[in-house]
Amino acid sequence: MTSNSYDDIPYESHTVAQTHPQHLFTLGTLFGLKPTLPDKAKVLELGCANGANLIPMAYHLPHAHFIGIDASRSQIADGLAQIKALGLNNITLIHQAIADFNSPTPLDYILCHGVFSWVNDTTQQQILQLCAKHLAPHGIAYMSYNTYPGWKIASIVRDMMLWHTGQITAPIDKANEARYMLEWLYPKFQNMKTHYSEIICQEMNILSEHSDSQLIHEHLSMINTPYYFYEFMRLVNDHRLTFLSEAFLSNMPKFTSQPISLLELIEHSQYHDFMHNQRFRCTLLCHQERSLEYAVKDNAIENYYLQLNPTHSHSDLKADPILALAYAILHEEKFKPIHYQELYQKLEQRSAIINLKDSIAALNQQLLRDVFLGEILISYFPGNYSIEKSLSPCACPLARMQLTLQDFVVNRRHENIRLTPTAEVILPYLDGTHSLNALIDIVRSKIDEGVLVLVDKHQQTIHEEKAMRDHIKKMVIETIELLAQRALLI
Repeated sequence: MTSNSYDDIPYESHTVAQTHPQHLFTLGTLFGLKPTLPDKAKVLELGCANGANLIPMAYHLPHAHFIGIDASRSQIADGLAQIKALGLNNITLIHQAIADFNSPTPLDYILCHGVFSWVNDTTQQQILQLCAKHLAPHGIAYMSYNTYPGWKIASIVRDMMLWHTGQITAPIDKANEARYMLEWLYPKFQNMKTHYSEIICQEMNILSEHSDSQLIHEHLSMINTPYYFYEFMRLVNDHRLTFLSEAFLSNMPKFTSQPISLLELIEHSQYHDFMHNQRFRCTLLCHQERSLEYAVKDNAIENYYLQLNPTHSHSDLKADPILALAYAILHEEKFKPIHYQELYQKLEQRSAIINLKDSIAALNQQLLRDVFLGEILISYFPGNYSIEKSLSPCACPLARMQLTLQDFVVNRRHENIRLTPTAEVILPYLDGTHSLNALIDIVRSKIDEGVLVLVDKHQQTIHEEKAMRDHIKKMVIETIELLAQRALLI
């Protein structure tokens, strides 16, 4: 798609949690790099759209400096308006081509999400040249791209849509006709009842959940180049860049405390992709000159904050009693990271084992294994939000302002959050000055205005005054607790 297509139908711009400098710093230190602390960093995003990913970073890291460039003039204008409304002076968005970018000082973090596979070979080379030229000595570049083998089947469905809509030029008409074709073909594939038809239907189901913007700029883009992981690494190697880590450690080969070479790591990663039908990667790169530790020492975990991954069930019983107790403690603290040292202290207090130190090496190794499996999230930084109850709760000012501009907010974990109707009503008033009773009165007024509807668990309208008040109080308390769990309170 051309820059005009991004002006006509802007690509949906959201935060990308795994691009946050705090996350990149955490992974860099884990593998032996010495990256710049995020609150002192200079960050560039290529293809920043309207700055939805960079603006929250700039708000929460006021001493860092952020630059975003994008080919869409309208997206940049939208982002600049938001920056002005927030009064930020540490972020700049520029309507500029990648080839024209130049920085007088090194960049600590370069972010390139959703760009590399969708630009031509020349622009891909320019992206890698930019990283090689401008990345600080211990800088980290984040690069996302489509991968094989997962995109083999996706490419078949994409080819069908491109062939079917080949004579249509208007992007939105192209998307509508592609949807019509998918709806027409889906039952035909479903009735075939073959392994091939089953996987085609799975791909069609994925596309049915895509917005028009995603469909147009991802599957209907004239350029969409997936890579095998080893092919991508050959490209970056030509620019004297090298593999640092995956942004999602679960996409790395299994954790090892034994030395492993880069060639072995790439080989193992490629087999991982074959085995898991990988279709997308978020890879971190650094300069080849850096001496990296692909084998992570067991005690490395002692430097980090730990949190159970909320997207995992954690239903498996842990046979080791110390590990089981560690998981129980992490579950109790599940809404906010807990530092390893605090976890250790709690283990000491609650463990029946007299000499806990004899079990720590095995515990550390298992915790690290679970980090690489995605069961546990790690961070070098504590969560900058509150889960404590307050008489007058206060929500993040950025989230309160975002609610006036868009239909989602960004939390303190750099995640996009969709709010419940009750949360939408009370969030603007969570400024530290409104008591629980005041919030109850606000919700009651919105019910009287018809903005909210009050029903019981049987979906029956509540009319009796005391029952209404009690139910509203319960709603407000539960909503505040939910906002706290979602890292929106400070």
